Amino acid sequence: MKPFIPKEWVRMRKQPDPTAILDHVDQFGTAVFTDGKCVYAPYSPGEVCWVREGWGITGHPDPYADTIYGVQYKSDGAVLYPYYPIESHFDVADWSDIGKWRSPVTMPQWASRRHVRILSCVPEQRGEWGWRIEWEKSNAL
Repeated sequence: MKPFIPKEWVRMRKQPDPTAILDHVDQFGTAVFTDGKCVYAPYSPGEVCWVREGWGITGHPDPYADTIYGVQYKSDGAVLYPYYPIESHFDVADWSDIGKWRSPVTMPQWASRRHVRILSCVPEQRGEWGWRIEWEKSNAL
């Protein structure tokens, strides 16, 4: 399962020659240009991806344990307390940034609460070449 930051358009990493024209898209989603360059789609239709979002680790005292740690999400402030101890993923003694927001790029899969299903990934030119991505929310996992 790949990570995904919800966007409707993603720039192609390998840009074809500016004068190249899209020749065709093969059955695997690879964009083939007239200059001979092939650019592979970042996602395949039907693929389920986990969503990265702004997040942080939060903790609060518990009368039955020292501290219970959870994942807090920046978009709505919700806190998710996993079924397993977060300490199994991090060394709590090294946590100097508890309560601070972390970048979506650093979000691990276990901390994700949302999934999307890719509907299509089509090459498109908007000044430079990129991929137009259509997706829907998914309850997969």
